[in-house]
Amino acid sequence: MALRENQVYQIGLIISVMLTVVLGLLAFFGFSSASQEGVRAKEAEAKFAKERTVRESAERAVTAMKIMIGAPSSDSLESAISNVNDEQLKKEITDVRTMFNNDLRLFASGSEDPSTRSYSSLVKNLITVVNSTNNSLRVETANVGIANTEKKADVDKANARADGLQREVTNLTTRVTQLQNDLETAKNDFASKLAAAEEAHNQGVKNFRDQIASLTSERDALNVKANKTEQVLNAKMVQLQQYERKKFLIPDGRIVDLSPTTGRVYLNLGFDDGLQRKISFSVFGRDVELEAGLEKATIEVTNILGPHSAEARIMSRNEKDPILPNDQIVTATWEPGGYKVPVAISGIIDLNGDGESDLERLKGFILKNQGELAAVMNEVGEIQGKIDLNTRYLIVGGEPQDDRSRQAFSKLDLDAGTYRVQKISVREFLHLNGFHPEPSIRSLDSQERSIDGFQPRRPPANGSAFTQ
Repeated sequence: MALRENQVYQIGLIISVMLTVVLGLLAFFGFSSASQEGVRAKEAEAKFAKERTVRESAERAVTAMKIMIGAPSSDSLESAISNVNDEQLKKEITDVRTMFNNDLRLFASGSEDPSTRSYSSLVKNLITVVNSTNNSLRVETANVGIANTEKKADVDKANARADGLQREVTNLTTRVTQLQNDLETAKNDFASKLAAAEEAHNQGVKNFRDQIASLTSERDALNVKANKTEQVLNAKMVQLQQYERKKFLIPDGRIVDLSPTTGRVYLNLGFDDGLQRKISFSVFGRDVELEAGLEKATIEVTNILGPHSAEARIMSRNEKDPILPNDQIVTATWEPGGYKVPVAISGIIDLNGDGESDLERLKGFILKNQGELAAVMNEVGEIQGKIDLNTRYLIVGGEPQDDRSRQAFSKLDLDAGTYRVQKISVREFLHLNGFHPEPSIRSLDSQERSIDGFQPRRPPANGSAFTQ
């Protein structure tokens, strides 16, 4: 009986120990799981904070993109970018802002408030520029129509002059025929008288003929020598004209700004300077000598904007030497203050080598470019006006052959020397104004543009400094 009670106690003790061990194990594993869950909770909380930071950075980046596009926002672009915490995202949005600023500098309007500029305002500005360009194109198209009408009138005038010349040739032919008949009659009469004289004075006639032969031979030798001397003199004159330097003392004005997209430049001349539309200028670099042949481009005034501000279009340019702000501008027939430069014209003016006088075309170009005609020698040797101390240039054409024209040509040359007037060839004068005469007669249906018959100088077809 006592043995059974001890066994019961032993069994109970064993069960108690086992329960204690089991409970201890359960408590150990419970505490271990709780610790692991705490670590997981902290990791989840850190991950959530990081994802919230990324989300806030993305929202600020989106806000910055909206501002650059032009969407309304209470925040500024700089504030939105500075509040982006993610460094990689902040770098990417900063790169986008750099591209945005570069685009605005190139294409945005200069009059727009920089704080409100966006891609939306950029598109509006480009539409405005396109519309303005289209309007200018319509105006230029109308100008081309007017130029074609004027050109047709010049052609009709030339045809009428050709008809008149043809009638003069016919009259001269008739006159020459009559003179030939008179000469033949005179020759026959002279031959009869000479035969009678030879019969009476045979020996005297022989001596006279020997003297004539001797004098003729001497005259021919002198003519050959004179022709050679004249050829050498003409060659030396050509060399002298080629090496003679034509310079200005000071520029008439400067370029203050330019627009590469529209091909327009802006000058520091305007109403108060007496500037007018259609005046042409040659463009020189800011530090180069103002010498014919060193110009980089030619421009024509299209609009007077203010007392000392005007807009001009580029007529021709050297692509290797682009136009820059502060470049010098010069014209040979106009000075600031509205002063018209007096010039004189002498010699044969043939701009395109067709044998016809182009004097009226040259006069029209000078007057259009606000110059003043002080003295002009016409095609028959008459001098209209006179050279005085105020005359700036004597434009020298080809040397005439008839006596009256040669006398007028020499008189103007002498007057130019007396009053220290600078002599300049036709081509050099047009060169200083940015134009040169047409090299030959061209077809009437040519589509190449010219101004008053003078062709703009062509720049070399090479790459531009603005070419991307």
